[in-house]
Amino acid sequence: MASDVAKTDPLKLQLIIDLLSRRFTQVINQGAFCEEFVVIHNQESSQLAFALDVLDDRSLEELKMSMLTVILPVLLENPGKRISVFTHEVNVGRKIEF
Repeated sequence: MASDVAKTDPLKLQLIIDLLSRRFTQVINQGAFCEEFVVIHNQESSQLAFALDVLDDRSLEELKMSMLTVILPVLLENPGKRISVFTHEVNVGRKIEF
């Protein structure tokens, strides 16, 4: 039986992990219903969540440019926050504690 859940391109996930690892001491991929990462730097953790359509609709190069020019700067400027990436916007909010 085929799964209805689309899998994110492993190259895109690896690109995200590689770019995050350059800036943060620890990167954890804990996505279930979206691609979600926890990054830790200087004892402070932040969350980064991607809507699945963002990763599906962007090429590897577009994703890299978005990470370098928009997403990483927002993440670095907002330690301890949750950054949610949607098709046309990036939101900053409180972390979701489990």
